[in-house]
Amino acid sequence: MFLFLYILIFVNFCDGSNFTKSRVVHISQGNVRGYKLSGWDIYVYYGIPYASPPTGRDRYKPPLPPPVWNNTLDAVYKNIACPQYYNKTTNYNIKHNCLIVNVYVPDTNATNLSVLMYIHRGSFQTKNAGKVLFKNMMQTKRLIVVTFNYRLGAVGFLCLGTKNIPGYAGMKDQVSALKWVKKNIACFGGNPENITIDGTSAGAKSADLFVVSKMTKGLFSKIIIESGGSLQDNSIQVDPIKNALQYASLVDFQPNTIEQLEEFYLSASNDTLFAYHLRDRHNYLFKPCVERDIGQERFLDDSPYNLIKNGNYYNLPMLYGFTAQEGILRMKTFDEWSVQMNANFASVLPTDLNFPSRREKEKVAQLAKQHYFGDKDGDKYSYTYILSYVNYFTDILVYPLLRAARLYDKTGNDKLYLYQFAFVGEESSQIKYTNLRGATHCSQADAIQDSDNEGCVSNRYKTIKSIMRELWINFITSGEPVPKNSSLVPWPPFRSDWAYMILDDNFQMKRIYENSALFWDPIYERYYDNPIPPYDF
Repeated sequence: MFLFLYILIFVNFCDGSNFTKSRVVHISQGNVRGYKLSGWDIYVYYGIPYASPPTGRDRYKPPLPPPVWNNTLDAVYKNIACPQYYNKTTNYNIKHNCLIVNVYVPDTNATNLSVLMYIHRGSFQTKNAGKVLFKNMMQTKRLIVVTFNYRLGAVGFLCLGTKNIPGYAGMKDQVSALKWVKKNIACFGGNPENITIDGTSAGAKSADLFVVSKMTKGLFSKIIIESGGSLQDNSIQVDPIKNALQYASLVDFQPNTIEQLEEFYLSASNDTLFAYHLRDRHNYLFKPCVERDIGQERFLDDSPYNLIKNGNYYNLPMLYGFTAQEGILRMKTFDEWSVQMNANFASVLPTDLNFPSRREKEKVAQLAKQHYFGDKDGDKYSYTYILSYVNYFTDILVYPLLRAARLYDKTGNDKLYLYQFAFVGEESSQIKYTNLRGATHCSQADAIQDSDNEGCVSNRYKTIKSIMRELWINFITSGEPVPKNSSLVPWPPFRSDWAYMILDDNFQMKRIYENSALFWDPIYERYYDNPIPPYDF
């Protein structure tokens, strides 16, 4: 174990905390003091180390045990972040020792509270545990919330399948954080047997991967998926060696062997590793992978598709869903991609499809273009074209979640609650070049989490936020979004008949997306490129 010497420096920390009211808890590493958040019945414990990141040439390996301390740790440092691509708009406190948890505890003497462990978004490349997101939900005094950091980008998700760079350091960090919560949360008044994993976007992909990983057995009881899933084409590296080679080529390095490639990354500086925020169209290169068997514990030993299809997952309650216009996310690149799509539609097909010939790829591309855009290219700034663009990329993001939900259903999970968040109001994202708004990527999370202008939103949005929070709290505490004694619209678990809950002004069960699934099912059945582990070359 490590001796942790904590020096209290009153600079840039715990803004808004009330230093006249504090609580000390004893955890496995020593005493920790948290402070009451000003204006809220919540105690906050910022920056508690849950593990220690390895250093130097070992930096890609699994996390080390956390530090211990003799004196009381004042848990006041906020906004700590792991190394990542530098963004001048952020105000992160980037540190190597970034593997921390933030714990938010309601001001109550109750014990065995339900626990929500939230995984942040950021495409596995950016962001951090961040600010308090669930203050309004915590005012019910029914749950404790934990957020945490994990290693990002190449350091967290480079996957070579070698002894020094086995892969999945970032996900193994997440497992360590979950183990820390399981071990210590009772000290804060939480129930270690009632832990719900909640994730948004990349966080949702992580949560879905927890369900199929042998490393997480017995560590949690429920998951919540918000606009992400393990079968999306940007969730798993289809070919991790190809991705590693592509990044190395940016600095004109062309290795001839896996040993040379490994040495390049072992010797690379952090500046080199985070110099490029590299995207292959809408896919970042470094993300989770299927690991090679090198005699070490693996987070993922097969593709998520194979594991779910074969029933090799933890059968537990799942709140699983997406938004009605996920594709608004891609409007950021509309000016570039709309031209590219007209010139070469095959270039924007899902990246987890592999075709035996260029001819077959072009054939599928023409079918997709016809299905979504009709016969003509049309005016790319017309409402019809823009909405077709949004619909196409919505289906690219949503279809994999529907595919996964059906697989879960077919293999025996009868506790999956599928939803589409479809609320559109004046707070919703506007679709570029139109006067239309839609429920974009992660807008269900925005409805549940705290708003900076919470008291100034429309009455419609206040109502939606209230109901959404009630649904989520119900699920976190009981495993059902609508318990039997609730006055809310009944919400049965998903079955493969396509009926699932629409979350908007009129909560109701509907059959939707069947047409899109009928289009993509035969394509994925024939051309799906199942992710593979690293290999020698």
